[in-house]
Amino acid sequence: MTTTELIAIAGTASQRRGDRQQIALSEVEIHLDSDEAVAKCLRALDSSDARLAATPQMYDWVTVWKETSEDRPGATVRFGVAWYDRDFYAEKRDVYLGEHHLRMFAGFADSNPQVIVKHYELAA
Repeated sequence: MTTTELIAIAGTASQRRGDRQQIALSEVEIHLDSDEAVAKCLRALDSSDARLAATPQMYDWVTVWKETSEDRPGATVRFGVAWYDRDFYAEKRDVYLGEHHLRMFAGFADSNPQVIVKHYELAA
């Protein structure tokens, strides 16, 4: 049996989004193989989300979900990234492949988390 849990609505809330117009969306999926890794990942997202809520940026997180399955440890964490500036998006869309993010992913646990990212540009 699989269970999906809403963790945060983050920048999905209209009062947080304000008058910013979304130009792209990235869907992120991180497969983690231990509960400890999932907890570390969610803490990292929560910490980053607090910073983004305090000072709006050219991107924001959108809805964070956690999907668990009773037949395996860990979980899949899914969230989106809303982008609000085309040049910033073009420059940063693959930042998750950089050394900083790779170290952060590796720090979630002793395992090698699988990270899948899909990008969608919205019509102008």
